[in-house]
Amino acid sequence: GQTWDLASDNMPHVLGVHRRPIDGPETWTLTTTGCLSLIGINEHGIAVGTTNIRTTDARPGVTYLSLLHKPLAARELEEAVRAITEARRAGAHFYYVADGEGRALALECTPDHVDSTEIETGAYVHTNHCLVPEHQAIEGDTPFASSHARQDRLEHLIADDLGSADLAAATRWLADQANGENAISRTDFNGISSNGSVVMEPQSGSIRACHGPAHLSDVKWIDLRTSGPA
Repeated sequence: GQTWDLASDNMPHVLGVHRRPIDGPETWTLTTTGCLSLIGINEHGIAVGTTNIRTTDARPGVTYLSLLHKPLAARELEEAVRAITEARRAGAHFYYVADGEGRALALECTPDHVDSTEIETGAYVHTNHCLVPEHQAIEGDTPFASSHARQDRLEHLIADDLGSADLAAATRWLADQANGENAISRTDFNGISSNGSVVMEPQSGSIRACHGPAHLSDVKWIDLRTSGPA
């Protein structure tokens, strides 16, 4: 799962979308008006999401929105991963891909290189800075303080819940307000807000989402597959 942080004025345009293609699997996603998929899951349990990273080697190619949309048409994890790794990528992004069999991969990508980490146990945290030394060498401007603070805080929260973490814990992590403007859940700091959050469980096929910063008292988590309270 993850937060999705955008300019605060994008908040009204965040949507939960249920797609039923004629020739592909059903999908449930969080996205924005006019965009393809941002974070989502399909009927086969293939789940995808992303965080933005910046490197200086951008080129003409496939943008991350299209890369995220294609894996959701896959039936198998390997097919979903290839949709990202074999594409002519335009820029850098981090992607995660998981399936209903308990398998997951973390993919830190530049246009020319993919660092793939299989997540076999425990948790994997990635915010908005490169973790791979090869990518750090060409890293562009990044929200350094915020990204590192959120990474450290989420790792700390997960460690505190070791052995007892569940979906409810994940929603709580994404609502954490520690560190003020560098918090995991943010409300209009320098024009940026957590415009939504998503928690997915590929093995059960569930996808829970909220609209707006998860810490706000009036925010409700919704199960996008049932359109009811999560």
